[in-house]
Amino acid sequence: MVDCIVRSLHPILLLFPLALVLLWDGAAASADKKNILILNSYHQGYKWTDEQQLGILESIDPDRNTCSFFIEFMGTKWIHGPIYSATLRSLYSTKYRKTPFDLIVATDNDAFEFLLLFRDDIFGAVPVVFCGINWFEPSRITHHREYTGVNEDADIAATIDLMLQLHPDTKTIHIVTDHTTTGRIVEKQLNDLLPRYRNRVGIEILPDMQVRDLIERVASLDTGSLVLLTVYQQDLTGNYVDFFEVPGEMSSRSRVPLYGLWDFHLGYGIVGGMLTSGYAQGQTAGRIARRILGGEPAGSIPVVMQSPNRLRFDFEQMQRFAIRPENLPPGSDIVNHPPSFYTVNKKLIWGISFGFAAMFITVVVLLINIRRRSIAETALRSSEQRYHTLVDNLTLGVYRCAPDAAGRFIQVNPAMVAMFGYDSMTEMMASSISDLYPEARDRGPQLDELRRSGHLTKREILMRRKDGTEIWIAANVKAHHDNSGNIDWIDGTFEDITERRKLEAQLRQTQKIEAMGILTGGIAHDFNNILTAIIGYANLLQMRIDQDNTNREYVEEILRSSQRAAALTKSLLAFSRKQEMEARAFDINDCIRQFKTFLSRIIGEDIELRTALADEDLVLIADRGQIEQVLMNLATNARDAMEHGGILSIGTRAVHLEDGEIPSLASLPPGRYVEIAVSDTGCGMDDATRIRIFEPFFTTKASGKGTGLGLSILHGIVKQHNGEINVYSEIGRGTTFRIYLPTTTAIREDDLDSSAPPRGGNETILLIEDDAVLRHLERGVLEQFGYRVIEAEDGEDGLRQYQTFAEQVDCLLLDVIMPKKNGREVYEEIRRLRPDIKALFTSGYTTDIIRRQGLLEEHFDFLPKPATPTELLRKLRNILDRKTE
Repeated sequence: MVDCIVRSLHPILLLFPLALVLLWDGAAASADKKNILILNSYHQGYKWTDEQQLGILESIDPDRNTCSFFIEFMGTKWIHGPIYSATLRSLYSTKYRKTPFDLIVATDNDAFEFLLLFRDDIFGAVPVVFCGINWFEPSRITHHREYTGVNEDADIAATIDLMLQLHPDTKTIHIVTDHTTTGRIVEKQLNDLLPRYRNRVGIEILPDMQVRDLIERVASLDTGSLVLLTVYQQDLTGNYVDFFEVPGEMSSRSRVPLYGLWDFHLGYGIVGGMLTSGYAQGQTAGRIARRILGGEPAGSIPVVMQSPNRLRFDFEQMQRFAIRPENLPPGSDIVNHPPSFYTVNKKLIWGISFGFAAMFITVVVLLINIRRRSIAETALRSSEQRYHTLVDNLTLGVYRCAPDAAGRFIQVNPAMVAMFGYDSMTEMMASSISDLYPEARDRGPQLDELRRSGHLTKREILMRRKDGTEIWIAANVKAHHDNSGNIDWIDGTFEDITERRKLEAQLRQTQKIEAMGILTGGIAHDFNNILTAIIGYANLLQMRIDQDNTNREYVEEILRSSQRAAALTKSLLAFSRKQEMEARAFDINDCIRQFKTFLSRIIGEDIELRTALADEDLVLIADRGQIEQVLMNLATNARDAMEHGGILSIGTRAVHLEDGEIPSLASLPPGRYVEIAVSDTGCGMDDATRIRIFEPFFTTKASGKGTGLGLSILHGIVKQHNGEINVYSEIGRGTTFRIYLPTTTAIREDDLDSSAPPRGGNETILLIEDDAVLRHLERGVLEQFGYRVIEAEDGEDGLRQYQTFAEQVDCLLLDVIMPKKNGREVYEEIRRLRPDIKALFTSGYTTDIIRRQGLLEEHFDFLPKPATPTELLRKLRNILDRKTE
């Protein structure tokens, strides 16, 4: 007996030293693990993404011994755009600030584009391997170092040729695609291929339509037709469709074969084709990654342009449409192949064999059966353990419940427990699914639909956690029925989409602000043109009225009202952030006095606005429009904090800061500053809120009443002006914002402008202005001060007038935006004839609109409307007196 035990332990004793060596090597290797970031464009659970990721992991390090993987899902199927990209950039910069990566693997186009924009800023020059990039162009990475990867190129021509080979009597191929980015690329490829098949087969690209209409259209096709499903992720209304249910239902309703381009449709209704494989894409990228980790520079490894596509077919669909395996091209892979006779009858064959053996050696048969039962029980336990490990490790909530009205839980996974804030699985199992609804009766409509259709797909439901907090859930639920058709139990998965819905709401609010900005910019243009005429003629009238004439007071009142209207226009532009930063010297006290009326309108009549301004001049060099926007944002927040009225106070004073005197202002160098204090008597805030108020998208306002961007933008403006902002607040006692901006001893530009009267001249000015009123005004001003004027009513007329009077013209005065030809085009054509021609551009449009359309360069002389005759004359005289370079 002892000898038997020793003999049985002998192999283990021999392997023990080897195990120690392996463990030692593994411990040493763990210290040298490579850090690899896998950046996925789409979300976890998306089959294409999951297959790519599996191929990458299995190719690089299947056992996870040499690499540490960091996996991120951008989720751009749900939300995307510049603001979302900037948010991700901030998140990854913070999250991986202290994590050096040896390699980044990007799956699909959105992750690739994100890295092209932000890799160097976030991660540095880390090598990048990409896969799943549709129809990749090598020029995309010409100016980017350390990029390589694999192209994703759906082989449409090979699949169409295969369809015609297997179905030579085909008359028409109907192609299904959608309006997504990938769908438009596929449609372009198809249009390029149409001439190739013009005399062989008819090709119809089905128009974009809703899922139900598409399925009916395919179901109506008859013999002689084939269907090619390329990509169908969104229907006509923009709703995302299920990757597997749509091809499955389309195939089940169709009387003709359905082929595809991507292998995730295989097994869900398509016959097959030359299929693009997510797993093969990931495998190829993984092999490239191993070469880079082995020491090869990424830039020296060429991009794999030949997409790793494979001929794959579904045996069940082949049988349905009488397609014989021997007719398939060599190397074709067939899935869902029926098992062999041995596989189907394996237990029967072995049973008979053991039965015959039992007639001769009954004892041996009994021992074998006992052994097999032991193996089966072990395998069952292992299978159950793997199943529970899979479910328990999912980030989605998974549950099973009874079909009664309460929905008593039968089983839940840890993610479900955490999602709803329960302390343990036992505690949650003691409750029911109806407890998760704000009202128990809210479950009724979902239960009724389950009884009717048997499932719920991506249903968004408002639920609540154990502590009463409301959360939004995306539910996928399926009812299981007994033989009588009654629901036996209900299985489901829950995904917490609360944050996603918040992001979507924030994006919609930001888009509203952008639309408001466009509208405001247009209104400001119309105001500026009108005000230019009013201010101009009022100035001319003022020049012709004596100082002691009683009518002069009326003219001056017109000018004052016009200046207030001009200030209102600038305030509107500050609200819509349509002005570029234009630093100039001005007195902050004057700014507040002029802006006070506008602020009073914003805060309403139930709030008293008080000002306590310093007696001395406090001159800043700053963008006045942006400073006004700061005041407006603070006034708006103060108004929202004082729902029942109160007092808003704005004060200024000069302060001198010493080095380190105030810890919160340590970032400011010592010197003289202007302190602008804005205080309210509102509800105040706690310290937790005060610390976060400058974070983008952070808001304490109700849904739909704030973007969370106002104070973030304000903070950016103050920092851009080399300033600092402090916040002090107490619950129930109000809030005070103190802004510190560097002051200057420079003379205000308003003082410079009024220091000397304008000078005229005798030069000839070519005036090109499409507004007849403004053209008549500007001509009158110029002629009154001695200039000779040649008029033109639009761009083409301006060119004709110049060709006629070219030798006489000394300077151009032209509007930027005009019919027929704009000011920039007129100037460029005249400059080709006369390179040293001088020009002054004017416009009522905002500067950012003009520059964004490429109508004005930085070095051009520009006078924005409204402008007084004095401003026009000084600007023009300055240009004429300037020496030609």
